[in-house]
Amino acid sequence: MSHVWCFEQIETSVKVPERYALTPVGALSLAAKDHNDKQTVADTVSPQFLGEADLITRISAKHFNYEGYPVSYAAENLSSGLNSAFDIVSAWMW
Repeated sequence: MSHVWCFEQIETSVKVPERYALTPVGALSLAAKDHNDKQTVADTVSPQFLGEADLITRISAKHFNYEGYPVSYAAENLSSGLNSAFDIVSAWMW
């Protein structure tokens, strides 16, 4: 990804402050799976479905709060029609 125009800025921002390895959190995985199942049934990609809580509420409802890390830092990236993880990340950074 080093040829993407913002690579150096992003590379620097993920190193300072020091980041720690990701740790799987079952409740967060469950919230993601529940939402993914709705997308599969609806055959569409959407950040929120009619009658569904927003992302922060969905995560909070699953009691996700990893060592005091504020749930408000959560984010969701959506994409469709791209062929690889590289293409997806490149599109997000454009």
